[in-house]
Amino acid sequence: MCKGSKKGATAATAAGTAAASGRYSDKPVPDGLPSAADLRKAIPKHCFNKSIPMSMMYLVRDMGIAAGLMYGFHQVYNNAAQWEQLGLAGQAGLTAAYWAIEGFIMWCIFVVGHDCGHGSFSNYQWFNDIMGHITHGSILVPYWPWQRSHHMHHSYHNNIGNPGPVKDMSHQWFHPTNREQSMDVYARIFEPIRFLLPVIGWGTYVLFAEGGHFTPFIGPLWEGASLGTRVKCLVSGAVVAAMGAAVVHTLEYNPAQIMMVYGGPWFVFSWWLFTVTYLQHHHPESVVYEDAAWSYIKGAFETVDRKYGMGIDNFHHNITDGHVAHHIFFTKIPHYHLLEATEAIKDELKRRNAEDWYLFRDNTMFSGHWYVTEVWRQMHNHYFRANTWIKAGGKSD
Repeated sequence: MCKGSKKGATAATAAGTAAASGRYSDKPVPDGLPSAADLRKAIPKHCFNKSIPMSMMYLVRDMGIAAGLMYGFHQVYNNAAQWEQLGLAGQAGLTAAYWAIEGFIMWCIFVVGHDCGHGSFSNYQWFNDIMGHITHGSILVPYWPWQRSHHMHHSYHNNIGNPGPVKDMSHQWFHPTNREQSMDVYARIFEPIRFLLPVIGWGTYVLFAEGGHFTPFIGPLWEGASLGTRVKCLVSGAVVAAMGAAVVHTLEYNPAQIMMVYGGPWFVFSWWLFTVTYLQHHHPESVVYEDAAWSYIKGAFETVDRKYGMGIDNFHHNITDGHVAHHIFFTKIPHYHLLEATEAIKDELKRRNAEDWYLFRDNTMFSGHWYVTEVWRQMHNHYFRANTWIKAGGKSD
């Protein structure tokens, strides 16, 4: 179960009745909740050290595996005699295994590029940007526009404005009871087909949400953007276009080959990106805040650490079970120090009797909340609904 849940009462009731020091406090800054500065003092100093050799090791590992798998599968698929020899069942099994593994490795590559975007890959921004374009370009992600929207997401997590618009641009929230007035266009369009979002959500988000990540002319993402920022968007778009052209050319402009070798794994990668991101930032007791009631640290503690098991958490760089620490120190701590930082944060919260602010969920296969099914269950039951809406002045709704 998630720590922080109030047993014996609904979350809405808990919001109005819990003790002042608890998760659903009516106080703008609950007693016992440490600041980011307090938590930084509690975390070992070496957790903030960024190592180029360490970061590059993970980058080379992930991109090397992805390239090797893609080359091997392409060789088999492109050899008519070998492919026919497998038979229909063998072809289906090999394709499914390749798509599943390659798509997961693409997701791991995204997480490495994610460190680049945050500046936690190295101490050199120019180097981060080069490596970020290499990693994200290889999986058709526009690096600089994603970096911009993702920075806003971290900076304003679960801040829904006063009373709007949504400042946390990565996640669409609507009021638990006043759905029609509070639900934005993007959430409204996809609600009837939300069961498809784990597969198509990332693609539609990067193309259309917030004005789109390839078109730096309209939409909230580009409000107030400088000319230089808009040009950077076009540069990242050009990198993605070049990568797409290279894939199409390498696979001989053959739609079947493109889908089998690159397209299928890319959709699996999209599923991983949506699933992990959605479950990191949504849970049945999600709380959002209007401006006057919001603080950076309260927003950060609305994220959820989750355990997937079977070695997955470690292999995709602890972005699931170290996400709370990452969200608080997103520009400071590289992924290979997240678990140690997480333990230090938990110890500090325990020392302050504020443990219920740390959210954790076991999503391993036999937990009853396996991540593979949990994303669809929560999408169906909760979608992007905020269970509790904290208004200016600290009153809950």
